[in-house]
Amino acid sequence: MDRVLNKFFLYLGIGIIILTIIAIVVDSTTLWKFITVIGEEYIYIVLSIMIYSFNPSLGFSAILILMLSANINILLKNILAIPRPPKEFWRTDAEGYAFPSGHVQTTSSFWYTVALTLNNRYILFLSTTITLAVAISRVALRVHWLTDVVGGYLIGLAIVYVSTKLIEKSYRNTLIGISIATLALNIVNIFIAVETTTYHILGTVIGLIIATPIHFKIIKEVERLNFKERIINIVITLFLSLILVEIEKKTMLGYGWVIYTAIPIIVVSTPFIVCKVARINAKKW
Repeated sequence: MDRVLNKFFLYLGIGIIILTIIAIVVDSTTLWKFITVIGEEYIYIVLSIMIYSFNPSLGFSAILILMLSANINILLKNILAIPRPPKEFWRTDAEGYAFPSGHVQTTSSFWYTVALTLNNRYILFLSTTITLAVAISRVALRVHWLTDVVGGYLIGLAIVYVSTKLIEKSYRNTLIGISIATLALNIVNIFIAVETTTYHILGTVIGLIIATPIHFKIIKEVERLNFKERIINIVITLFLSLILVEIEKKTMLGYGWVIYTAIPIIVVSTPFIVCKVARINAKKW
């Protein structure tokens, strides 16, 4: 099974390289936009949810490090306040300041967390190809300078390297420390960057802090799920999370971000419920 997955990661990485080369040759705005979507934060939240069902330790670490990196990115952007290239040259919409690139930092933060945690050279290859593809797309779409994407790449990699090394020494204490640091940064960001994304991240971070003790308590139960139960868990978790996101979009009270606190709690609680239901059904039969 591992050999099959490694081949999949290898071929996927090669596919990303080929796609990027084609995008460079034809210089299609549509194709560049498609590649840049890979760097969207919500993509990695979904992937973290999926990973949690198969590797709860990695899934929880990935989404927490992602939130830490996102807060550092927002803080640096607003402190440095480096402008983007002139708007008349943009080939896609963009918000906020230029340095460091949020798409690239998010991408490198997620993929290198997975690669370094699993110590898998095939995933490391895939991580590098995806991050570079997103970086090239941001420059090609003319919403970032080269220094922005290089900065985003290196900052994301540095955050992951330090975080994963600390996690190796003490998983529990490091997660708690990252949670506190992320919340503190988020509170600062609320005062310097009044953006919807900042509040969404705040809700997610608070939810992660609430979910942390639950995660520690049920992690062994989640690891005992069989393949069928893991797939069922992914479907239920994503479905419930999607419902919450849609509810948040329709919330007119200005406190829709509070709904985001429920998503991490659902992520860690759903597999436990699935496990219990499966065990009850097994006893009945």
